[in-house]
Amino acid sequence: MKKIFLIILVFCMTICLFACEQEPVAVPMATKILSKDFTQLAEQSISPKELIPGSTFTCGSRDVMDSYYNIDENTLYGVCRYFEEQGYEQYSYHEMNGNLFSTYVKGAGLVHVMWFECEKRMTIVTSETNGAFLPPKMPEIRTGSTPTTVTQLKSLEINGMGYLIQLADGSFIVYDSGNLSVAQELKDAFKDLTPKGQKPVVRAWLFTHGHGDHYDAFREFADKYADSVTVERFLYSPANVGSSYLLSGFLEDVAKFDGAECCPVYTGMVFTICNVRLEILITYEEEYAIGSASKDFNNTSIVSRVYTDDYSAIFLGDAGDDCVEKMAVLYGDYLKSDMCQISHHGVEDCPLVVYRHIRAGILWYPCSQSLYNLPDRDAEVRKALAASKYTKEIIIHESRETREFGE
Repeated sequence: MKKIFLIILVFCMTICLFACEQEPVAVPMATKILSKDFTQLAEQSISPKELIPGSTFTCGSRDVMDSYYNIDENTLYGVCRYFEEQGYEQYSYHEMNGNLFSTYVKGAGLVHVMWFECEKRMTIVTSETNGAFLPPKMPEIRTGSTPTTVTQLKSLEINGMGYLIQLADGSFIVYDSGNLSVAQELKDAFKDLTPKGQKPVVRAWLFTHGHGDHYDAFREFADKYADSVTVERFLYSPANVGSSYLLSGFLEDVAKFDGAECCPVYTGMVFTICNVRLEILITYEEEYAIGSASKDFNNTSIVSRVYTDDYSAIFLGDAGDDCVEKMAVLYGDYLKSDMCQISHHGVEDCPLVVYRHIRAGILWYPCSQSLYNLPDRDAEVRKALAASKYTKEIIIHESRETREFGE
């Protein structure tokens, strides 16, 4: 009997050792280095004061946006070298389809330089305070055993938008929230996705814009459940704050989350968050910069993308023609993504040409089946996407659904 017991014990120990030696779950990661030394590229530094801005705009966050025209690449390099020589540290550098973006910080000060190749336009955003609110340049935790996923929240409303992106360490990036009725679903999703006994951590909560079907659930969540999660920072477009729409109470709502920072974002900014990068493809301030802002509040939506080295998910919010058509011109096939949140609940305003650049396999529709089935309001675009050779799956929000990066 003793011999049999020893044999069983050895067998069990062998199984345990084998299990312990297994590789952790492989998670995709963004590993590319995002930096460039302009002191080596530019022959001399060029102060922006030597240039004459074509337009100046003060953003809702009181950041100042100066735009300069007929600027070549060498002048851009000289301006970036100037800021580096003035003691600004490069926070990030990003290239998108020939367009160049460099973000600098100096204490609490921030400078974000954009250059658009097709327009030969340079726009510089300066802030005295917002450098203090950026996510860490390189986070301490960049890996983990949790699969990277996108979860679309369940909603019984005809429209609305809320997404949770879970990262390798189990933390989240959150997009919007949804209608008022989704607040409990949001709380439940955090609980269900977070390992038992742990408090959910939101590394970044991004609001595309302030319409109620994107924001009201957050307001309710902030009132009732703010202490159930830890939020590190909120990302927003200054065009939404203080407007006549619902983000007029934004600062009061986010103040209910102890320790959370609020960070305005601009076109071309990029952040490293755990194992992914979050890039800001376009914000409405771009329209103010060139004097072509429309009155459609949906166009204030931030368009952004979460990506690793080999997988990506793009979120269009409710961005309409003016915004997304410009984005298509600026970026073209750089927009190619594996997942796509369909703009404005799939019912209007986003032309097919944009989706032809994106060519996503998984299409997230933040709407009900009844809205998806409408015979008018952009039905041609929905039909074309459904018939596309690239489309593998269409997901509406009548049930909570999760898909993994790399599926």
